[in-house]
Amino acid sequence: MLRIELDTPWGLPLVLAVVLVASSILVSRNRSASDTPQRPPIVSTHPIFGVSEKGNLRDNWAARRRKYGTVFMATESTGVTFVHVGDALALKDIADRPEIFSIGPVHLSSAPMFGVTPPTAQWMAFQGGASALVSLSAQIFSGSKLATLHESFVSSVVSRLSSLAQSGSDQIELFKLVTETTYESTMEALFTPTFPRGTYRAFHEWDLALVEFCNGCPSPASVQARDGMLKLVREQIDTQLSECSVQVREQMETFQGSFGQPYEDAVALVLRNTWLAAVQAPLSAAWLNCLLVHRPEDLKTILTEAREACKSVGVQTIAELVSNLENLRPDLMPTLDALVSETVRVWAAQTVPRVCVQDSVIRSFDKKGRVRHLQFKAGDIVQLAFWNVNSSEINPQWWPTTNSPSIRYPGTLEPFDSTRFNPRGCADASASGNGTPKQNHTIKHGINKETVRTWLPFGIGSRVCPGRFWAVAEIKAFTLLLFDTFDVLPERDANMPAPDPMLWGGALHAEDDMNVHLTLRSLPTQAAASA
Repeated sequence: MLRIELDTPWGLPLVLAVVLVASSILVSRNRSASDTPQRPPIVSTHPIFGVSEKGNLRDNWAARRRKYGTVFMATESTGVTFVHVGDALALKDIADRPEIFSIGPVHLSSAPMFGVTPPTAQWMAFQGGASALVSLSAQIFSGSKLATLHESFVSSVVSRLSSLAQSGSDQIELFKLVTETTYESTMEALFTPTFPRGTYRAFHEWDLALVEFCNGCPSPASVQARDGMLKLVREQIDTQLSECSVQVREQMETFQGSFGQPYEDAVALVLRNTWLAAVQAPLSAAWLNCLLVHRPEDLKTILTEAREACKSVGVQTIAELVSNLENLRPDLMPTLDALVSETVRVWAAQTVPRVCVQDSVIRSFDKKGRVRHLQFKAGDIVQLAFWNVNSSEINPQWWPTTNSPSIRYPGTLEPFDSTRFNPRGCADASASGNGTPKQNHTIKHGINKETVRTWLPFGIGSRVCPGRFWAVAEIKAFTLLLFDTFDVLPERDANMPAPDPMLWGGALHAEDDMNVHLTLRSLPTQAAASA
């Protein structure tokens, strides 16, 4: 036993030295323990210590993140365990390592949804096909090629709204009108004006079968829906390829010529990219249009800005204005741009899967903004919940309450604030440390001032959505065209639709209807613009 005489000249200094050394060892051990990578916490459904099942995806997620934070593991009813990642820093680390967090297995499992054969699925998954597809999409959905495609989309919308006006229809379900019209105009723009109408329901049913196909157990109805969509696309390509958009023509040429894929697989890959282009924008446009019916002051501001924009760029009509992609830039109509962004923030839950193919350590912010290290294992199926970063509940330091009144609409997890993205109505706060981001929605983290994005509507990194610019343009164009053509009034006591809590992924689906009355506008925009 060590005994120290404190009454000796050296006793007290020795005690202090021992205490300091012991404290240093303990601090070092504690620091090492906190820095040692841990597995993400796993969700327990224990009625006392865990989180019980809530019966739908929305409420399950909300309850889990309150208890376990923004990165956690959960075993779903299918028996598959996922690592859910909804933290900005963790998402950045994962996006920066595409070779470790691979999309390849996702391409392989989803291939049957589009009728892609196993050899081509292997090419997509593991032989460079995925990168080739992203590169090709970035080329054909930009510049003059995208501008021409968008002109075709606007032309189709104008034609359809004109037909609706001539039909004399008064009462209509708005969510259905917007989703169907936007979808069918997208298909006509990509293919030809002869693309069959009335196909959105079949497309919707096929889209909902994604998980079934990925799990290898599609129902006969899902297979029938897939085959029906494949037949429609094949007929357009077989008989009218020269009249299809440059996007479709270049895909067919590149898939067969440059990549050596069989004709049938080239068609299936076109179907895959068509699905990506047509699945999100119609739903987001529907939410925005339903919202504006309940926000007449915002609608008035949008139309005023649009008429001012017509004068500014020297055009006479809204149709001319929105046909030009350049005219849809954020600064020309900031209120519309802000409302599109806030609509996507509130009514979308973008989640994409990856598979971890190599043990890796990922950083993550904890609830106090400190960095923790998490261990991911090879074989982990990772769900990247980009939408979680956009949450004002989880990240109030990035999405603070403003002076503008906010509204929590039915079934949503987020309050809607019309000024949140509008530079005219939102002060630009400082972006030091992990604090409130500036209008570009980034923070500078750590001593190296590492850039971390705090607004992720379309993903991040090399896999960011290549069609994001057109999706936003479609939403803006359709919205202006609809409200320039019609006065839209809700039925008495009609509320905003609630999103379906069972379909909590991507742009959300409506659980109920919103019936409105349409009246042809008495004041044409041309007269207003030239007045």
